[in-house]
Amino acid sequence: MRVAAGVGGAGAGAGAGAGGADSRRRVFMLLSAAAVEAFGGATAKFYAAKGLLVHVAPGADTGASDVLADLQRVSGLPRAAVEATLAAYARNVDGVADAFGKRVFPVAPSYDVAAVQREGIWVGVVTPALHYSMGGLTFSGSAEVLAASTAKPIRRLYAAGEVTGGLFGGNRLGGCSLLDCTVFGRIAGARAAAAAAASVGTADPLPAALTPGSPVRLRLAERRFLTASAEGDAAAESHMFVLRFELPSPLAATGASVGQYISAAVPLADGSTTKRFYSPISRPADAGCLELLIKSPPPPVPASAAAAHVGVATVGLAALRPGDAIEFDGPFGGLPFALDGPGHLAVVVGGTGVSVGVQLVRYVLHAARVRLDAAASSSGSEEVANGDGDPAPTVTPGLTLIWAVATPEQLVFRSRMEAQVASEAGRLVPLRVVFVVEEGGVGMVDPAQPTELHARQVGRLGVTPGGSPVYGGRVSPGLLAAELPAMPRPVGDGAYMVLCGPPPMCKGVRSAAEGMGYAPPDIFSWV
Repeated sequence: MRVAAGVGGAGAGAGAGAGGADSRRRVFMLLSAAAVEAFGGATAKFYAAKGLLVHVAPGADTGASDVLADLQRVSGLPRAAVEATLAAYARNVDGVADAFGKRVFPVAPSYDVAAVQREGIWVGVVTPALHYSMGGLTFSGSAEVLAASTAKPIRRLYAAGEVTGGLFGGNRLGGCSLLDCTVFGRIAGARAAAAAAASVGTADPLPAALTPGSPVRLRLAERRFLTASAEGDAAAESHMFVLRFELPSPLAATGASVGQYISAAVPLADGSTTKRFYSPISRPADAGCLELLIKSPPPPVPASAAAAHVGVATVGLAALRPGDAIEFDGPFGGLPFALDGPGHLAVVVGGTGVSVGVQLVRYVLHAARVRLDAAASSSGSEEVANGDGDPAPTVTPGLTLIWAVATPEQLVFRSRMEAQVASEAGRLVPLRVVFVVEEGGVGMVDPAQPTELHARQVGRLGVTPGGSPVYGGRVSPGLLAAELPAMPRPVGDGAYMVLCGPPPMCKGVRSAAEGMGYAPPDIFSWV
């Protein structure tokens, strides 16, 4: 028997294993004495010894005969919820359709309230679990099989059940999770059906899923917390996470260009919604998904947004669970200059403004890779279509990403960015990354590479082991002058700048850039 209820502030001792103090809705399993006997008394006692089941016997502890009161005390499960569930169960036995489709009730009389009070009850929390396949395929929250080399979805290929897992061990055990088959099997079927219904081949460009003025509801497929550590060290929490939403068709793209943003109708705790604007971190041609970078404390989300220094919309997004859907509109805006034009591109970001930086870097590097592929195939053309649907513009002659954060833990894409700098495409652009850290930047510096005096005078602490400059404090005119190309640039080889982050930072950087010689029309700021 299932009981779904909000549980909070109750549960201690043995009860903590079954309920515990938890303000979220949970699902409980109730087993009558007769059900336990049919299930196997020895097995039930084994699970009880592990803390997975709790037996509330008649007169437990207090000598009283109110089993339901004792059940609430040890598990936190409200008595009213139990009584309502038992009454609904009795109606199902009498012929009323069960909400979950249950048709067989083998020990129905033992769930009568009087029988429960007389014989006791067993309770356990139903917790989803996965017995994974060692060496199984790596797949996404949308049941897409991911390529081993790129971790990107393989178009039109889905998986669920024993073939999945993506984790490796010392043997080759197969999984046996009905939960996995049920959840991901349904997701895989739905996404495969959507792909088939779209009647779209692999030809590019992909159809657009978003159109300005026509809101579309998108389902949250994954929520992934990030750390600055390449190993994903949970102790180095960044308070940042990625939300990955499914587009209606796995074969569609957002329809947004690089630098455009979308609006989201974020649900709030009072049932209303608020509109907020976000820059995706997914590339325009990423098929079937829209990814956003959000800053918020890890769950449980504090009741007071002010206490966590985040807005109500951020708290609303943090409360979303996979399967929830919200409304998106757009795309809107865009860069006033072309990324394939001549000129060095400087991208200065702060906090979650790095979303813009991530998308721009990914786009430009992808263009560089396409050029490399074209050269390798001796096509002699820079305008080469590719399997992901992006055109291949001429690569911008130089991209510098200046990334400002409060602490190193917020550099959630640091290892990936430095790897991109060292990649063949990164060298072709060329790409440079400069880290600006208010506190703790010294710990990022390679002590084997000393910093010259003139560099220290503008706040440079040194370089990372990967060779990326690290500055202490905030973005300053001296830093910009030291790390960006000298101005003015030669005729026909201009310089462009994109700003995204806290308004004071963007205002100060714009002023400093204009003082260096950047033309105001060539500076674009999101704030």
